[in-house]
Amino acid sequence: MDNLGMTEDSKIVFVTMPYGALERPAIGLGMLKSALASAGLNSDIVYANLRFAEKIGVPVYQALGNGFVEFFLGEWTFAGAAFPDFNPDVAEMFRYAEAETQRTGFKQRLKSDDIAATLRRVRAQGREFVRELASDIVKRKPAIVGCGSSFNQHCASLALLREIRRLDPDIITLMGGANCEGEMGVATKTAFDWVDFVVSGEGDEIIVPLCRALLQNGRNIDVRALPAGVIGAAPPDAAACGKARAPRAAVSDMDRVAIPDFDDYFAAIERMAVGKFIKPGLLYESSRGCWWGARSQCTFCGLNGSSIGYRSKSPERVLEELSVLSEKYAIKSFEFVDNILDMDYFNNVLPALAERGYTIFFETKSNLSRRHVKSLAEAGIKWIQPGIESIHDGMLKLIAKGCSAAINIQLLKWAEEFGVCIFWIFLVNLPHERDEWYAEMADIIPYIVHLQPPLSITPLQYHRFSRYHADPESYGVELKPLDIYKYIYPVSEQVLSDLVYFFELKAGAPAAVARPGFDRLTVALREWWGLYDDKASRPVLEMSDAGAALAIADTRSCAEKPQHLLSGLARTIYEACDSAQSVNGLIRTLRQQGDAADEDAVRAVLNDLLQSKLIAEVSGKFLGLAVRRSDNVLVGLSDFPGGRIAPEALEQAEPLGDSSV
Repeated sequence: MDNLGMTEDSKIVFVTMPYGALERPAIGLGMLKSALASAGLNSDIVYANLRFAEKIGVPVYQALGNGFVEFFLGEWTFAGAAFPDFNPDVAEMFRYAEAETQRTGFKQRLKSDDIAATLRRVRAQGREFVRELASDIVKRKPAIVGCGSSFNQHCASLALLREIRRLDPDIITLMGGANCEGEMGVATKTAFDWVDFVVSGEGDEIIVPLCRALLQNGRNIDVRALPAGVIGAAPPDAAACGKARAPRAAVSDMDRVAIPDFDDYFAAIERMAVGKFIKPGLLYESSRGCWWGARSQCTFCGLNGSSIGYRSKSPERVLEELSVLSEKYAIKSFEFVDNILDMDYFNNVLPALAERGYTIFFETKSNLSRRHVKSLAEAGIKWIQPGIESIHDGMLKLIAKGCSAAINIQLLKWAEEFGVCIFWIFLVNLPHERDEWYAEMADIIPYIVHLQPPLSITPLQYHRFSRYHADPESYGVELKPLDIYKYIYPVSEQVLSDLVYFFELKAGAPAAVARPGFDRLTVALREWWGLYDDKASRPVLEMSDAGAALAIADTRSCAEKPQHLLSGLARTIYEACDSAQSVNGLIRTLRQQGDAADEDAVRAVLNDLLQSKLIAEVSGKFLGLAVRRSDNVLVGLSDFPGGRIAPEALEQAEPLGDSSV
């Protein structure tokens, strides 16, 4: 293996370009490498993202790799190398970036007071980087070079493949990944002729026959012989490619997907200077698609493209592969890249995980029971992204979440009890929302400041493959590609509409109007963040057994008094309201427990609990808000199992230098 991570006998090279994550390996390319190896075909993965981070400095790299507006600025830094003759006036783009990133701390993360100057410098470094990297790769004389493109890796990938084509026209170029899904893949092949083949969808079962055919026959292979999902020639009317001509490969049996090979990543961080700042995590995939989305797709979600059908690995396969990966790389931290957890795994996977000492991140749905949350914590799944999005039924109904505000709040409560860290955002600016809904949410926030707040207030984004994009008329919206793309890609509006993933309202942002409810919500959220982030004075609403009574300690600013003792019917009702209950449901529960309390007595107790602010009426149900006291310690974002960059790396004033050359 040379200092680029390539071996002499490999004719196939995959490249992970900026701004791919530094702290974890590329799972898609790792699975392709493994699939090829099982067929006797050697391949290498070049982690060019690590090399570029050394060149420009880790703080700058991380700043451009994280954040919504930052996503596009990162693409722009490689657009000059990808499209050298395209030089639009970007003064307006810089003004937009300056305004939109003020609240994200972009300048602080970028270590620069001059965003424009820093971006221009990185763009120049990007051109130099692409020339050097392409030259190094071409010297090794590969037959095939492919780039995996997800998130903001598209321009960097296009730039590299263009330079490779210039240096050695005989090398076959490939692209794949999420940015090549469906019509985006067709548009990529159509607009950028230096890309020979584009893989749309899941490449696991087609990479071997594709590479064999290309190694045997070269790029002039008959397109009719290409595996389904491979785009090898633009259709005659490709200027308007459309979904009908957008193929997609999909795997039906997840147990046939190869276990990823991450050797090249770990070799890279071992030999490179940036590696000393990385505590890596492992990526793992147990399923594809979304079982909830197959029933009722959330309106804003475009993550599954045109293949939302749910497929998961057998329990035996999951447990075996986790064991193999953990032992091979001596790591017990996993970030599952699934869109949603297979609920059957609660019975046949999680109990086994509880014995292994792993730490795990998983995406779930929010309608989990207390038993589910306990099982997650015991299995080491202490970081979850449950898609909470809101604590108002009206908002949740608009986006088809299939849950209620009460369900979301009770999940926050149980997560606090079992020490589970929840990633969630407050989604705002939805079509047909009402300002009074924001006011109603502002009213409930003082009651729940002892629970985990959202990470951010996030305006709704319009994604390709979402219901908003697929059927805009039904939602009263008209979409166009984000305006910032015009500074990145030298293509027509028509091609751009097929090429890109992010869209905006054609009419532009709604005219500014008074939004008193929204203003109240933002104030309430800022207070929540301030209170919860201060561990020393974080509010408490906690209950514990005090013999015949239930003792509740309350330090919230809205507290009626600091201590409560509930006994008799009040205790019984409060404990029954650990999960949200309607009055009728509560009476049925009490009767099942042998308590014949009548409705008037139940309502009287509920009213007292409401007055004491120990309970909230949400979604037409009553929910106890106190967290059951436990010894569980809430994990933090800094311990995220998907890998971490050492804080000192983000304070490095100077680049580390390129240790790969």
